[in-house]
Amino acid sequence: MWFSILRSCAHVVAIASGLTLVWLAPATSQEKGGKAVVASVKIPSLNPLHPAAAVGQVSAQLYGTLLRMDEDWELQPNLAKSWQVSDNGLQLTFKLHPKAQFHDGSAITSADVKWSIENSVANHRFGTAMFGAIGGIETPNAQTIVVSLVKPSPAILRSMTSPRFLPILPKAVYGDGQKFMKHPRHADPVGSGPFKLSDNGLPSYLVLEPFEGWVNEGPYLDQVVFQVVGDQSALRVGFQRGEFHLASGSALSTYRDLAQYDELDKVVVDPCCEATGSIFAMDMNNRKPPLDDARVRKAISMAINRPFISEKLHVGRTFVPTGPIVASNPYGMSDAAPLEYNLEQAKALLDEAGYPEGSDGNRFELSLIHLSIWRDLHITVGTYLVPQLAKVGIKINREQMPDTGSWGKRVSAWNYDLALMLPGNFHDPTVGVSRIYVCDNIKNRAYTNTSGHCDPKTDALFEAAAIETDDTKRKDLYRQVGERIRDAMPITWISETPTQMIRDVRLENMPIGGWGFYGPMDGVWWNAGAKK
Repeated sequence: MWFSILRSCAHVVAIASGLTLVWLAPATSQEKGGKAVVASVKIPSLNPLHPAAAVGQVSAQLYGTLLRMDEDWELQPNLAKSWQVSDNGLQLTFKLHPKAQFHDGSAITSADVKWSIENSVANHRFGTAMFGAIGGIETPNAQTIVVSLVKPSPAILRSMTSPRFLPILPKAVYGDGQKFMKHPRHADPVGSGPFKLSDNGLPSYLVLEPFEGWVNEGPYLDQVVFQVVGDQSALRVGFQRGEFHLASGSALSTYRDLAQYDELDKVVVDPCCEATGSIFAMDMNNRKPPLDDARVRKAISMAINRPFISEKLHVGRTFVPTGPIVASNPYGMSDAAPLEYNLEQAKALLDEAGYPEGSDGNRFELSLIHLSIWRDLHITVGTYLVPQLAKVGIKINREQMPDTGSWGKRVSAWNYDLALMLPGNFHDPTVGVSRIYVCDNIKNRAYTNTSGHCDPKTDALFEAAAIETDDTKRKDLYRQVGERIRDAMPITWISETPTQMIRDVRLENMPIGGWGFYGPMDGVWWNAGAKK
């Protein structure tokens, strides 16, 4: 049953009238003090619902959530001290921590939680996918929230574990009638998380300090500083000098550059957050020939040597995918065979589809668009694909887009043949995966079903998995989804891309599972004696 995801080691207590989880504070020997400097790419906003990953890392410190997810994907209490799931799975009851408060000192109430859920539904790009099953929210008293569902929704509780999806916000501040996504208080936020804003120096830096009213153990750090860094050299020098203590290597460094950090005495590189990670993929416009033929799409997929990309181009820091869900995700196809690399079979499929080689060796031409960022992914792989697909007679005209906006406009207008992209899997396939494949999400917007592929049977499997409460059956449904998509190949997956966390080894208890790099740092502390 999906209720099994609510078990969490010594922090849970089962109640006979249903399943209720309560907070049992762990003993700790952590020492307080010190500053952690996080090297970051550009932070465009402090709006917690902004889609940029850099915003998500800051939001995890500024905003609290009802629940939290540990590195084993188990749910833990947070601003909600306990919660209960009814026997039929259609009612969720949350009890707020009695001392939960916002950074301005006002109490967090059930009315704030209700407004926050409604705000995410209205303004988050995944709002309906996460919370569309909610039929009503009642607030019988200031500390109790009762959420009624119109259908089971196994994804809903994990959707409540990250401020990127459900930040708890003060209704009195943000519910004043102004448009939330452009609200002026985002520049000076009133948060609910373990740290509060001390100095907003964007676009250059942010300084956070501990929130003394935080309901859980910690924070242990005296200060967290987000320093915006523009290039790899500045990042590397900063770590060498001990000026930086944490960074996403995936965003700021090439995979080959990361080896230099392994050589530093007090720095390690941890693969992070794999199960909530992304799959670097190539979207294929299924609307027009030759990509309207599944045989052609399969041939293109077969012509890509993924082990070479992961082992050589990415020096072993990415993984060969097996399906649309990362293999380390609880619903991934971890035991499935990798996608096949077979040039001769690819040529045979193209011949069978009616695209023989011409006198110049070419069968047809396709455009390939990609971004200018994430060099190891878009630029390196985009460059690789030109001579690689030429081996089976496909001429690729590569177009490197000058910025994300230009790429997004082309993809949103369906004005492309092939497009490299990096869709996140996030915490549940209902939220992060189905959006790329289901028929009713064929939209003129990036990171929807822009390929245009529509298969009612795949839709039915996604729909069944979204409401299946038996976890074993749910995993089987997602395996069927993966097998069916592998057969149709509307897009093709190139590599699984876990975040590479560059970390000062003395910075202890930085989680590398669950939300990892994008989780709260209230349990992080300095251990001066730690060594590699």
